[in-house]
Amino acid sequence: MKKIIKRKKIFIVLIILSIINNVNAEEIKLGTYQIIYSNDESKILVENNGNIELGDENSIGEAAWDVYSNGSYYYIKSHDNNNLSIDISGAKKKNGTNIQTYSVNNTNAQKWNLSYAGNSYYYITSILGNYNLDVSGASVKLGTNIQLYKNNGTNAQKWKFKKIDNDENELEDGYYIIRCSNNINNVIDITGGKTKNNTNIQIYSNNYTWAQIWNLKYIDGYYTISSIIDDNKVVDISGSFFKKNTNIQLYESNNTDAQKFILNKNSDETYTIKSYDGLWIIDISGGSTKPETNIQLYQPNGTS
Repeated sequence: MKKIIKRKKIFIVLIILSIINNVNAEEIKLGTYQIIYSNDESKILVENNGNIELGDENSIGEAAWDVYSNGSYYYIKSHDNNNLSIDISGAKKKNGTNIQTYSVNNTNAQKWNLSYAGNSYYYITSILGNYNLDVSGASVKLGTNIQLYKNNGTNAQKWKFKKIDNDENELEDGYYIIRCSNNINNVIDITGGKTKNNTNIQIYSNNYTWAQIWNLKYIDGYYTISSIIDDNKVVDISGSFFKKNTNIQLYESNNTDAQKFILNKNSDETYTIKSYDGLWIIDISGGSTKPETNIQLYQPNGTS
């Protein structure tokens, strides 16, 4: 029987690709949250000109936070600007150190553990040591600074995560052509239409062949991107090397983190494809529009 496929077209920003039940911390999954203060649940964690402070629903600045986990620790990033992460100023492990937003850099100053504090609250603890996000003076006043402070079990250090994006699945499962935002005539393509392990993935002029049709499946908070030619062959980060310029290839499905992706919808209706931890994006080498240009892993840089 001839296989009939309904093709859908999505536009991906390619840099560039431009596609509480609170019993324990493991139940806080990938998603967007308000982070609520235990001393006054009308107060939330907000960003104000790069500083982290106590705010409310009417505060100016970022009030929604994207939470990612790699299974060992958490990242807490600005929802409006995923290039910014909650960060310990100067990576100083001492009482009173300021908490800020800072460019994502994968340092320990931006890595956190979440431990259950009871009654649906959590401690947000730096992996640098036993220091928590803390409201200065346990105040409930708007604009109160957020600091690092030694774990003391007080309400000044307890936070509730309220999910505000009930629909994690940005795109429904199905077959897609993934177009490049810098030239919509270019699409993501399997070199030579081959499905052998380590086959390179590139951009190429749209020719509507099966080498350019992808099956997106959403499983447990992440997408896998498989080839229509062989559903067991998926988009893969070569060698599981999460670093700049790592090649993107086709490889047999093995359920590793190198084959799990996040899709973030942009304001212009394009999507950015991110690695499972949200720190890296799929990118067109040099931002080129030339067919056969390689795609790679790269740090977010705001290009399209």
